[in-house]
Amino acid sequence: MSGWTQLLSGNYRRKPMTTLINGDFVNGLNGWAVWNNRGHPLTNITPEGIQFEAHHETYEAGLLQSVSGGPLARFKLTAWVRFTLSDPVENPDFTGIRAWVGIDPAGGTHPDSTGIVAVSADVGRYAFQPITVEAESVRGDVTVFVGVEAGVANQWRIANLYATIGRVELEISPSVPPPPKPVPILAESITLDNMHISEDGKSAIVTLRIPVTKSTGETPAG
Repeated sequence: MSGWTQLLSGNYRRKPMTTLINGDFVNGLNGWAVWNNRGHPLTNITPEGIQFEAHHETYEAGLLQSVSGGPLARFKLTAWVRFTLSDPVENPDFTGIRAWVGIDPAGGTHPDSTGIVAVSADVGRYAFQPITVEAESVRGDVTVFVGVEAGVANQWRIANLYATIGRVELEISPSVPPPPKPVPILAESITLDNMHISEDGKSAIVTLRIPVTKSTGETPAG
């Protein structure tokens, strides 16, 4: 979406670190950037995490952080998110309310990038629930995202909607390359090259000729 705004906290680290910084938000927004695609939600630092607050307004906002894991590293991102209301509402309708987590394998910082590997969930109503996504880096640096969205506004006329990101965890591990493909060998192409039998006749050394084309890994026919 064009026109998105990225509000950087004063201690946001522009140079990617090798671990996630301040994933439990004990130090407020240290290490994180706040982004906002739609609406004007307030961003609050609470004992339970980072909270986005809006009254009778649709919005999409969240957090991002750049992390370095080295070439071909694999990342597993998990965030715990909860939605609550400021006042009791009988049978509240959470239609259009969702949270998502994402990883940009190329290290981009735009939350609308089509290159982000993301998982969204309709979870976290009055209780923190985890959302997890996994991806591999392209060049070594990635950007992790946590987003919250309120897509319907009219139902929140009598209460504020709070979206709280309680904790974020990131596991980094080396990416395991796939095993090499086996070289096919045709049994009928194997020929006896040499045979040496011991003097007592109890053992023999056999040399076989197995033609293999190294450039393609294929065995020539016939």
